[in-house]
Amino acid sequence: MKKITTLIVTMCITSICFAQGKKEVLLMIEAQNTTINSLNQQLSSLTAHQKKLEEQVKELQELVEDLKTLLAASRESEMINTGWTKRGEFFSGLAKVQDDNTSKYGFIDKTGKLIIPCEWTYAVQFNYYLNGLAAVKDNNGMWGFIDKTGKIVIPCTYKKIELRNEGMLAVQDDNDKWGVIDPTGKLIAPCIWMEVKRFQEGMAAVKDSDMKFGFINKFGKLVIPCKYSTVWDFEGGVARISVKKDSYKSDYYYIDKKGEFVRK
Repeated sequence: MKKITTLIVTMCITSICFAQGKKEVLLMIEAQNTTINSLNQQLSSLTAHQKKLEEQVKELQELVEDLKTLLAASRESEMINTGWTKRGEFFSGLAKVQDDNTSKYGFIDKTGKLIIPCEWTYAVQFNYYLNGLAAVKDNNGMWGFIDKTGKIVIPCTYKKIELRNEGMLAVQDDNDKWGVIDPTGKLIAPCIWMEVKRFQEGMAAVKDSDMKFGFINKFGKLVIPCKYSTVWDFEGGVARISVKKDSYKSDYYYIDKKGEFVRK
């Protein structure tokens, strides 16, 4: 009888130890899963941060190259005496000049030879930002673009032309509506917008006639409808927007490039 009792006690102790051991294993597995989830979240955050840093480095590298180009052009201009009294800086071998008699603008080469006749009421120097083109204004006060041979690439049909980042240009027509031209001079977004903001991550905010903002892409397509009272540029794949609740309050959200809400 004593042996049987001892056996039963031993079995009970073994069962209790097994149960405790199983519980400890489950707790250990749960702790490891928690650690793995935490590490995955940290990795995701670091990956997003790394992507943002890479974009910032790229922007800084482009800025450095632009500054190098401008510095080289400035030094080059200091060494060249073309005989023109009113002259801009050289870029890719051409510089803007103004005729003293007519006050019209044209372009010369490094020898002082007039390559593009002084027939424009105003001209913006050839430069990197305009994709190697020069913006010119005709006698009617309308803007267009010419290449380095003087050929008109974009006809003078716009009241205003403004840079909008990422090589894109905003243009305004006679009706004071804005559109977008890509770096090749092609009109990708017709002049139907009240406002076109700068491009960031391939997207630009536009304002419609109801004074609401949406977003277009670099093909001029409206990918996010105009329904927001205020918007900010895209950064890290998301853009901050506001939706008016009433005359005094607005709700703020973040949307992705499909226009879907990602967080508040």
